[in-house]
Amino acid sequence: MRLRIALSLASLLIGACSDGPPMGNGLTGRMQVLLTDSPFPYDRIARVDMHIVRVQVAATADTADPQQTWVTVAEPNRTIDLLQLQSGQTTLLGETSVDAAQVAAVRVVINTALSSITENDGRPVIVHWPVQGVLALNAYVESSFALFSPGTPHNLVIDFDVGRSFASIHDDGSLTFMPWIRALDDAGAGAVAGVVRGQAENSNSYEPQANVAVTVLGGDPLTHPGAWVKIATGKTDAQGRYRVAFLLQGTYIVRAEPLVASNGCMDTTNVVISNGETTTLNLDLPHWPGTCARLTGGGGGPDTSGTDTTATTGPVASVTVTVWPQNPAVGDSAGAFANLQNAGGAALYGRAVTWSVSDTSVLAVSGAYGQSLVLRARAAGTVTLTATSEGVSGSKVVIVH
Repeated sequence: MRLRIALSLASLLIGACSDGPPMGNGLTGRMQVLLTDSPFPYDRIARVDMHIVRVQVAATADTADPQQTWVTVAEPNRTIDLLQLQSGQTTLLGETSVDAAQVAAVRVVINTALSSITENDGRPVIVHWPVQGVLALNAYVESSFALFSPGTPHNLVIDFDVGRSFASIHDDGSLTFMPWIRALDDAGAGAVAGVVRGQAENSNSYEPQANVAVTVLGGDPLTHPGAWVKIATGKTDAQGRYRVAFLLQGTYIVRAEPLVASNGCMDTTNVVISNGETTTLNLDLPHWPGTCARLTGGGGGPDTSGTDTTATTGPVASVTVTVWPQNPAVGDSAGAFANLQNAGGAALYGRAVTWSVSDTSVLAVSGAYGQSLVLRARAAGTVTLTATSEGVSGSKVVIVH
């Protein structure tokens, strides 16, 4: 069987054709590596150039295990403008032979020193990278090849979600890189697409809206939105069209939120995604402010909608730890964020933070990025996650089930 790998702006995709023997343990085949992307939700950005060094896979899903064996399946070592790869578009990164059993986890190695973001007017954007140089980003495969019958065509998608990985938190035009990726076999995935229109002020007419951020969330709409989790993001084009792909079969909440327009955001619940199908969801946004939950957690940090990110001074007086999902299942990724405040209650950013986990056999750190943390749930149990900054600590009890 042929196995192709592609990267999309929310995604690196490994595709498999059915022109070979059935997939199974020990099977090898030719693997192609492609690049694609999900839309970047900032209308002022012209380019997001990411330097991809290599792509690796592993046989087990525990990306936090230091003894994990990684096999290189592509080594493009080139810089790619992710914004050219929106809505499922792909670019070939490489091709190689691989054992199909070695795709339980994926690692994307990037070089931040060779990566950059450019404004629409050509000026470079200041990006706060966690390191200058080589950085490895890990994800496990959410929908396994083993779930499908032999001969089923596959695409292993590594979702590099730019919309969640770059955050504007300093109110100075700069962006902070807090990487968030996922991986899935798209034989068990679908998409949602449609047109977003906005209501004109003092009018009943609606017109297509560009630069509307579209976020797909998982969770029970009857629960507090703080328990919802971001799955993937997208953005409408000049004609108001959007498409968010590589979603596992299930029921989701879809949020539409204008980035610059006067229309309000809205949440649409019970959106059903089916394998291999695109669900059509056209949205008419009310005039500002609309109806939209603001407390949802997600990859790269919690939502900052409506949050005052004005630069503040003074020492850290309190640390509050937020974790999403609040009670992850074994095998899940989880995110954490250290909310720092000064004595006056103003939010602080850019301060050094150290993290500790009371039992790493239950919850392990996959990556630490200043105030943000990526975790892997390894076993059922209860742990305490602690963040410390300038001698002040805050903790959160996490139950893995």
